Amino acid sequence: MKSRKHSKLKRHPLVRFIRGILRLMRVVFRPKRRNQQAIHNERQQRLATELVQQQELAQQLELEHRERERSITVGALLDRVKWQVPELTIVQEQVSDRRAVTRPHDVSRN
Repeated sequence: MKSRKHSKLKRHPLVRFIRGILRLMRVVFRPKRRNQQAIHNERQQRLATELVQQQELAQQLELEHRERERSITVGALLDRVKWQVPELTIVQEQVSDRRAVTRPHDVSRN
C-alpha cells in the first residue's frame, strides 16, 4: 500500500475503533506479571522437591542393592548342586569295558 492510503486507513473511525478494542483486549487479558520474589520462591520449591525425589530414589536404589546382596548368586547355587552322571551312561561304560575284555584286539588279521 502507498503511505497515503495507509494513513487514510489508520484515520478511519471504524479501523480506529477495532484497533482500540484489540488494544484493550490485550491489556485486559495479558498474563499477570509476577514479582521476582514469587519466581524465586517457585524455583526454591521446585529445587526442594527435586532434591527430595533424588533422595527417595537413592534410598530405593540402596534398598534394592541390599536385597540383591542377600540373594544367592548363580555360582553359590551351582555349588549346592550335587552333580551326578546319569545311570545309563555308567551302564554303557561297563558294557563297553566287558566287550574290550572278552574280545582282545587280534593282530594276526592285519
